[in-house]
Amino acid sequence: MAQFPVNTEANDLVNTTIFRIRWIHGSLPRSSKRDPPPQLWRFNSSTMILRQSRDISFEAPFIYLFLGREKALLIDTGATQDRGKFPLRDYVEEELERWLNSNPCRDYSLIVAHTHSHGDHVAGDLQFEGRLGTVVVGKQVGQVLSFFGISGMSGNVGQVDLGGRIIEVIRIPGHHPASVAFYDSQTGFLVTGDTVCPGRLYARDYPAFVDSLNRLVEFAKSRKLSYVLGAHVEMTDIPRKEYPIGARYQLMSTGSR
Repeated sequence: MAQFPVNTEANDLVNTTIFRIRWIHGSLPRSSKRDPPPQLWRFNSSTMILRQSRDISFEAPFIYLFLGREKALLIDTGATQDRGKFPLRDYVEEELERWLNSNPCRDYSLIVAHTHSHGDHVAGDLQFEGRLGTVVVGKQVGQVLSFFGISGMSGNVGQVDLGGRIIEVIRIPGHHPASVAFYDSQTGFLVTGDTVCPGRLYARDYPAFVDSLNRLVEFAKSRKLSYVLGAHVEMTDIPRKEYPIGARYQLMSTGSR
């Protein structure tokens, strides 16, 4: 299997370099240099963060992969369906193979889920359709809530057990009716999609959006968080100054991320 470019800095929950990673940020017009289709960075041996290249889509969403003993959870699939242009599945397959070489499991499965159902978060789903041992979670509200066991009785929090690694799932409508956040206690990651990210926040249902943010705050009070992680970078390092909508290159004003 082809080896894809990976950042392999050692990290742990206490001493991590996640904000010092030089994330890909697109290429200058007419430049011969191009970013890898996604950039993949290993936070540790069982946790990966990917960012889609702005050369392929200006959305440049972040994608998350969590590995447990029995299952893997892929959160979002990016803005591009074409596997030739955006080989997300190839990157995921390589990470699963690497993990299973050290952590054998006969019936290892993959769950493909989403922070919400906007096109730039679900376009790559088709790359995983028909893959053996794979469940692609539906995009409708009822399908999401049913899969993760979320109800009013559950306090709008469900979970999925990956085998020795439980990911909690919090309902957070407002940006999208099917929006959810994912919390992983092993890393302290709270993955929020477009509900919390460095950029303009869009609330289709403002009361629900405010309620969701309050719900996240209450949830976080009883959990150990290391990072709140969104799906996009749309703001420069100058407060309240955004990149132009549709920009294919993010030139940082005082540094790089």
